[in-house]
Amino acid sequence: MWSWSFQQLFLLICIYLQLAKSIETGHHHRPTLLRHEISSDGLVQQMPNVQPQREDPERQHCSDCCNDGQKNVACADVEACAATMAAGRYALVFSFVGKMGLEAVPFLESAKAAANLANKADILILMTQRDAQDINLSAHKLFQKEGVQVHVVEWALPPRMKYTKRENWCGEKDLIRLHALGLDDYDAVAYFDNDIEFQGDILPILRCASAGNFLTTNGGLGEALNVGFFALKPHRLLLKAAEDFAQEADYSELTGWAKEGWKPCGGYYVGGECGQGFFHTLFYKRQRILQQKMLEAGQNWTALQIDKCVWNYQTSFQCPKSFHCSNVRVHHKPMKPGSDPHECLKSKYSKVARTSYLADARSARSAALAQGVLPVRRFGFYFPVHDQVQGVVEVLKSARHFYPEAPIYMLQDGGSIDFGPLCRMQRFNCIFQRAPGENSRWNPHSWFARMRDATEILRSEYVIYLEPDVKITRRHHIDPKHDAGGVYDNFNPRMSAETKDYLEGLGRERDPCFSISWTHFGLCGGSYFRSEAILDAFKPQNILRIDWQRLSAKEGDKTMSSDFAMLVALSARAWTVYPWEETAQHFNDAPSDPADLLSFRKQWPACNESAAFQHNHKELYHATIADDERAAIAHFTDHVLDTTCHGCVWYKDGSPRSVLSIPSRPPDAEGVNLNLARPSHCDGPRHVGSLLADPGYIRNAGSVELPFAGSAGLPLAEHQPPWLLKKDVLVEDGRDKDGGGILVVQPVFMEAGPLWGTLQSRPRWLRSILATNRFHVRRYGHAMVIRWLPSQPQLLEWQRQQCGELSEKDCTQKNERENFNWEKHRMLEDYLKSSQNFSYVMMLDADAALVRHEHDILAAMADQLTTHHRDVFLTNEDWLANGAKRINGGVIFAKNSQWSKDLFQDTTEAHVLGPRGLKSWRIGIQNHQCSSNEQICLNDAMAASSDMGAHALLASGIQYNRGACTLHHCGEPITDHDALRMGLDDSQLEVLHFMGDHTMADKVLCDGSIDFTGGGSSGYGCSQRGSLLAVNSSAVGEEAVFLCC
Repeated sequence: MWSWSFQQLFLLICIYLQLAKSIETGHHHRPTLLRHEISSDGLVQQMPNVQPQREDPERQHCSDCCNDGQKNVACADVEACAATMAAGRYALVFSFVGKMGLEAVPFLESAKAAANLANKADILILMTQRDAQDINLSAHKLFQKEGVQVHVVEWALPPRMKYTKRENWCGEKDLIRLHALGLDDYDAVAYFDNDIEFQGDILPILRCASAGNFLTTNGGLGEALNVGFFALKPHRLLLKAAEDFAQEADYSELTGWAKEGWKPCGGYYVGGECGQGFFHTLFYKRQRILQQKMLEAGQNWTALQIDKCVWNYQTSFQCPKSFHCSNVRVHHKPMKPGSDPHECLKSKYSKVARTSYLADARSARSAALAQGVLPVRRFGFYFPVHDQVQGVVEVLKSARHFYPEAPIYMLQDGGSIDFGPLCRMQRFNCIFQRAPGENSRWNPHSWFARMRDATEILRSEYVIYLEPDVKITRRHHIDPKHDAGGVYDNFNPRMSAETKDYLEGLGRERDPCFSISWTHFGLCGGSYFRSEAILDAFKPQNILRIDWQRLSAKEGDKTMSSDFAMLVALSARAWTVYPWEETAQHFNDAPSDPADLLSFRKQWPACNESAAFQHNHKELYHATIADDERAAIAHFTDHVLDTTCHGCVWYKDGSPRSVLSIPSRPPDAEGVNLNLARPSHCDGPRHVGSLLADPGYIRNAGSVELPFAGSAGLPLAEHQPPWLLKKDVLVEDGRDKDGGGILVVQPVFMEAGPLWGTLQSRPRWLRSILATNRFHVRRYGHAMVIRWLPSQPQLLEWQRQQCGELSEKDCTQKNERENFNWEKHRMLEDYLKSSQNFSYVMMLDADAALVRHEHDILAAMADQLTTHHRDVFLTNEDWLANGAKRINGGVIFAKNSQWSKDLFQDTTEAHVLGPRGLKSWRIGIQNHQCSSNEQICLNDAMAASSDMGAHALLASGIQYNRGACTLHHCGEPITDHDALRMGLDDSQLEVLHFMGDHTMADKVLCDGSIDFTGGGSSGYGCSQRGSLLAVNSSAVGEEAVFLCC
């Protein structure tokens, strides 16, 4: 017979209720608005500070494992939160009550390694004066040797605590750790039980906590909180609050602490009478009281829970079967192997290859990255260097400034300068490795092996290659569209037709329809590469298929240049290379006269001062660097001869371990049967998602039906009215009568590349934005239209002339982005002249979302135009330091007036005429051209016309067109740090623009504590199933209930 205690029965009931709820719903119910909560009397209460975004469901491992004190919620995204914070002074905190011996901290070595990675954090042990005096002598010596500080505290139980228990109570052991709350000499501290082993990088926890976030996890059996770990930004007010709560709060097994109950669990859980119940009640159930106290002291405070499978592993409960133990950063339990063969274990028992922590923090981080312990970033940097100092420092400084979250891997290819100490500086935080001098830049086998190694270490989705002459002007805005891309290098000779045929033949082994899109150089510093492409194309067995002797005989010395050799290797495996708009070439002879410069750019498109990465800035070699940076640069004591020859370093089997004597000739290429014939079916559309896939589009044939790039997957209304223009589609018409009202138009075009998905699966980021805007339009009785097919002809006569020998498809693709942007002005012109006689027409970029659902944003903008007696509502980029006078074309709101119609007819005609310009504009401008993008056209028109300011209102982008980078990091100085701190809670925010941050849109609009789409997790906007499955179930669904209004 089994005997059950009252507590055990309550625990079983709690677990049963949680499992039953999980089975019934499959997910927790997420409230629809983060900024507001409804109190018991129905009043809206303002949240005092911002929370980090919630974990990406694809990254969150545990299920139903995080709560807010009342209900299960999605776990907070530690990595996203940490990315917004700079490193600070940290401490890892432990505690001990009683007689301490050597066995008290069994995993001290792992703690030291974790502290070293966490910006050299201190290690503290909390003890009372009595216990500190009684430490075992061996333990005392060990702590002195290892730098562990014993921090003496006044009490183990808070003074005058109301509830205590004499026997079988963990009060002192649990509550002495409350002293961590008051360690306000630190920017953040993290407390850990003594039986915890560190198995990965914990710096993100400390960075996130330093923003004012109190971080915990739930327990190994589903307890609402596990007191064995917490992290926070300490403040003496928090310790005082805990002392006050201990004096006032009683405890009952039925009602919990201070009669707050046991939610989200159905009743008592293990440790509820000790620290676990105490902490959960004080910091989560009474969070609002603490927030108010901290707000009065000028401090942020938000209690969040994070993924326990990663940050506080306590058995496999609530971790999926697919969970891999390499994801564990902090291992708590079990101490020994048990019956579960999938259980993650302490290192000494684990059969999984764990991170081996090295004394050098850089090596430890590299090992963790290589084994997948650290997170995959979207972009990482590969920076091979030699002996150029100033350029290296300047490039490193700008890369870290604009991409603070990105890993940087610096490889020393010979030379005498040791950049290792520079990488160890906190401001740079890069991975450094020295390699034998092989002049890799001019030796393909060496280059491929080293870049492949760098990619495996960086573990990023894309690798951006840096050189010491690359000037980084900002964070890039245009995401990569292909597998690799760099400078539009038409100033170097292209590959021969014979070489092109040869490489296409190799590539067609992998993709029978492959053809090379770019035949020039261009993969210089500032270029990007898809990591998947590097890892495949640069494999030794794939490199050995290439006949380098044949190529060298045909193409000459350029074959050995990494710029050209990478194009060769990628093409030989059917990976697509095409220039990137964000990479440019600096021309020393570029003219200063605007007219001459425009002509120069037409001849050399690589000349683009607005690009993020500017190659060939040799002046960086003479830059002035800080004294401490110069002092950090050392010299190697050994003197190894460098390699300077071109095409002389070769590997017999393609890997460095088989290097041939230097110099040598390339090994013979392996026999390959070239597939020179391109199948006939390749002449049809290849990539379903791109408009470029359809021959009718390429021919600029507007009358041709385009079945491969149509409107499928968009949120269409059931009825499509006859007043729609061209092939546009109606999303929503909430007007109570035909005619008049406000129309929102959004152009949604499928560019080449993966960003826009396919018809089978429109990307979730796009769906979340469209659904959010549809919800707002539906809620306030407006109309919404999408244009999925650009106006024809898309390719203009002057653009075709500038393309020279390019094919129709390549020329269309070259001009695709600018022409797509111009469609915004065409739509405004079209619908301002519509037979519906709309009162106002609003144009939104496809990546802009109306996020303030509490009131009608469009009506507020119309009121602004009326108040200021203007016709067109434009917005600036005033969230950036230099953006107040710069128009951003992503949000335009136009009154149906003659001046508005004239403006957009003028800009559109000026674009069609290109360099010739429009001699006489209807709005009064004379001899003005718009041969660049529509945003530059608006800015130039504003500067050229004194009258335009009387008709156009330039409103604040902070309010009406804020860059979504303000939710994490903009890469450029921002003007309103409150916006960065408050994020979505900022009451000024009306329109959020995800320019350059497309892929975070669904995480913000769907996966946070608000469902901005109004359709729920299975609706069109947030469904993980794909748009074709979701659209039918939610395109014409009932409006979701918003708690705020």
